[in-house]
Amino acid sequence: MKIYLNYNVTQNSIEKLEIASWSKSDAKFTGKIIPILKKNDLVLRDLGFFKLDRFKEIEKKKAYYVSRYFLSTTLYVNDEQVDLLEFLKSKKSYQIIDENVKISAQKFPTRLIAIRVSDEIYNQRLRAFKRKYQQLGKTPQKSTLELQRYVIFITNIPKEMIASQHIGTIYRLRWSIELVFKRWKSILKIDRITGTNGNRTLCFIYAKLIAILLISNFENYALFLAKKIGRELSYEKFFKWILSRDRFQRLFASEFSIESFLQKLENNISRMLRDKRRKRLSSLDLILSSASFYDCDWA
Repeated sequence: MKIYLNYNVTQNSIEKLEIASWSKSDAKFTGKIIPILKKNDLVLRDLGFFKLDRFKEIEKKKAYYVSRYFLSTTLYVNDEQVDLLEFLKSKKSYQIIDENVKISAQKFPTRLIAIRVSDEIYNQRLRAFKRKYQQLGKTPQKSTLELQRYVIFITNIPKEMIASQHIGTIYRLRWSIELVFKRWKSILKIDRITGTNGNRTLCFIYAKLIAILLISNFENYALFLAKKIGRELSYEKFFKWILSRDRFQRLFASEFSIESFLQKLENNISRMLRDKRRKRLSSLDLILSSASFYDCDWA
């Protein structure tokens, strides 16, 4: 199965959650966010959700998008079709290329931002890219390998609103959704279902998803408590605390009230904080500190 998750990273909240067949294309989910979009919202999209019609709908909602750029998309500069790699090479004296362009046969106007990565990151990306092609039994084209020198985005955020060196930092927030799924798998074991009966399997899946939605409310309260004392919450420590001694199960077995459970959470919040020695900033902290793309590691 697939889980479609619309995650509000600034509120740490699940806006929409839906399950579907594993064979359903990611592109089928691209429009799910449109009905709940508000003016000035920002949508972060990876290549699986790259769809021009949806970018148009986001603009109609007076919202914004930042997306990775699909390399095979036709590119127009000054209304003339250009080769992406040749265009980037012509700007080789720039570390960041920021151009208003048009893309695809529809000539959809957008802002293209291409950021040159360091040699170290470039070599890391090349190794990962070549491994991926070897697993598929294919050989990548030379131009495709050369394009790994760049991280390329499109966005409708105006230049005067956000400078190009900050777009890549903002996009890092999308990693938050990967961390959500990682926690669901490693701590809540959502990917481990026993038995072969279809109805039993569905019961397990829905039960775990319901538990996740309920736990997310307590997670938000824990985040509030941590912020109140000027510290950062450790999600791993929080999940371990709420699941240890069957605390979560006992709550719904009416062994104690919501109020007493929240009081226990407040009393134990110091056990759920990140180590003070941790120096690495979160993606949100990097944005709030106005860090540029080059203050971050990209692989």
